[in-house]
Amino acid sequence: MKVAVVGCCHGALNTIYASIPLDTELLLICGDFQAFRNPSDMEAASIPPKYRSMMDFHEYYSGEREAPVMTIVIGGNHESSSYLQELRFGGWLAPNIYYLGEVGAVWYRGLVIAGVSGIYNQRSFYRKAPDEQLPYTSDTVRSVYHTKPRQLLKGLLLPSDEIDVFLSHDWPSGIEHYGNTRKLIQKKPHFGPSIDERSLGSPIAMTLLKSLRPRHWCSGHLHVRYEAEYKHNESVNAHEIELNMDDDFNEDNTHQRGSSTSFLALDKPGRRRSFIGVLNVEPQPQHLGHPSLNSDQLWYFEPMARINHQVDRLGPVVGTPTAIENPKGWKIGNVVRGKVESMDRFPETPVPNDFSIVAPTDASSLQSWPNPQTSSYRQRYDLSIV
Repeated sequence: MKVAVVGCCHGALNTIYASIPLDTELLLICGDFQAFRNPSDMEAASIPPKYRSMMDFHEYYSGEREAPVMTIVIGGNHESSSYLQELRFGGWLAPNIYYLGEVGAVWYRGLVIAGVSGIYNQRSFYRKAPDEQLPYTSDTVRSVYHTKPRQLLKGLLLPSDEIDVFLSHDWPSGIEHYGNTRKLIQKKPHFGPSIDERSLGSPIAMTLLKSLRPRHWCSGHLHVRYEAEYKHNESVNAHEIELNMDDDFNEDNTHQRGSSTSFLALDKPGRRRSFIGVLNVEPQPQHLGHPSLNSDQLWYFEPMARINHQVDRLGPVVGTPTAIENPKGWKIGNVVRGKVESMDRFPETPVPNDFSIVAPTDASSLQSWPNPQTSSYRQRYDLSIV
């Protein structure tokens, strides 16, 4: 399958759809999507007022335009955060444009596409999250898109070696050492100090990359194209942040593990910017019998449903030093994994095409609009309301 990937969207959907190859079968967007349905949605974005613009998404939301190819997106740090919160388990932002949620995974034509939204902020991760509901404060308009311990926990519970493409907005920390680092610094000299200080990227993303071992990992955020190959069977690089996963977090330690993950970072739309990449990805042999293979619909990734069912019963999950740096000591992960694995499996089902216009396109004041897609998902998988 020909899969096009875009780094940051920044609302430029018309440019993106006009620029991808004509034979693209699936489009993936790595955050800063900016799903502004109406002018009031821009008030929920961490963007200075003078830089705010409705851009293109509202045309797809209203039905004026339709996405020409199946599009799967995650959130970044410049988003219509109120809309994304309304769909935190994922859902259709517009016809043919699907948001994976805070952490999510779906099937499409035999491929498993997964991702985590937001960016890492150390201070936010290790404190109890504030009430990030509307109206946002100057603090919560930023913390709302910071990755939470709950997201790391859900990601760690996904099965290893099953994911074909994983999306994150910020880069996995240390990934720059697995490509041409010198060329990267030549392009972006200001990256040098962050690389030296080992502060470039997200340790959460690297923890998930090591645990899940996807075939491909794609990111945006840093506005530069960069390729790397992370070999899972190599010893830890001297410059790499030590984030080894405990064996208890691996679904089956005897399973033949993927040998490497191909990393691709991309730029934002613009002249002379490398914002589109193309992957040719075929289904893995163990996935050839999945019903999504010959379907044009998205299908729910069943393990994600069990994970949401269990984790959302916990209430708020607060980060501890063991959560990232020593997952072996994060006992909650092993406890919840046992509950997930002991559950009966949910039926394999396609994602309903149940998009509807909920927030008016001319809404004059920012407010939360409860989305029936979220209600339906909660009912389908018996999720507690937290």
